[in-house]
Amino acid sequence: MLDSAKGDFVEEWNYDFNLFKFQCAKPRVKSDERVEKKKLMEEFNKKVDNLKLEMVKDQADALKQKNGNEEKKRLINKVDQIRKTSLHALEKEMRLEDLLEKEEESKEEEENKVLEQQIMSEKKKEDCLMKAIKEKEIENQYNIAKNQADRAIEQITKQTQIQIVEQRKNIAKKITEMRQKQKRKKAQLKNEILTIRTQIAERLQKYNRAGNESACTTKTNKADYCAANFSDNYIKYGECNSDDTFCYVCCENEFGELHILNRDKCYTTCDSIADKAKKPTS
Repeated sequence: MLDSAKGDFVEEWNYDFNLFKFQCAKPRVKSDERVEKKKLMEEFNKKVDNLKLEMVKDQADALKQKNGNEEKKRLINKVDQIRKTSLHALEKEMRLEDLLEKEEESKEEEENKVLEQQIMSEKKKEDCLMKAIKEKEIENQYNIAKNQADRAIEQITKQTQIQIVEQRKNIAKKITEMRQKQKRKKAQLKNEILTIRTQIAERLQKYNRAGNESACTTKTNKADYCAANFSDNYIKYGECNSDDTFCYVCCENEFGELHILNRDKCYTTCDSIADKAKKPTS
């Protein structure tokens, strides 16, 4: 078994032989109680320090999570505030429409009262004229006076009718103009409301956009991408077409404010691509 120079037996025998040859004659190390206590105390303090570090780390993680929840609540409150502002604007426009309708009705009532007063005035004129004719009547000129009075009454009646018709035409024309003006104003206000809603929707869509990072890491479609996304912004369009800033502009466009972590990740990818481009090729 020794001649084979292999196996567990040879290794154990070699270990025991060296132990007997070199370590048997050495005195045994005596344990020192103070050294042992000091060593135990050092190990205990080390464990306490490690426990303190874990507690500090847990507190830091809890604080980080709390800050994240507060930021989320702030964004939700901001969206709710914008929604409340839009509803307040709509309610204000509805109240304005009611006021205009009441104002038009009030004007119609006032105009009708004026016309009725004119009719009553004309009737009073007619009564006064008849009384005057009757008082001044002479039997011999009765028929002439009566005919003259009839013609006068007929003429007054016609003039009154003409005036009433003209007045009604003017009133109808004024009301039509008021309604057309109100119609244009309502259309303008509705257009403003629609614009506000569109802006809110676009802003929310932009903030909540979670796009594709791969669109920013390749430059083969750079021209088409820039034309499709920044044709209405000259400065952004120029930055997009630049090789140095294309990736970062694309990351800002692909990931909104609600996906800031994905945007930072996209930025990191852009940095890696830029570093590789700066390294000289062998």
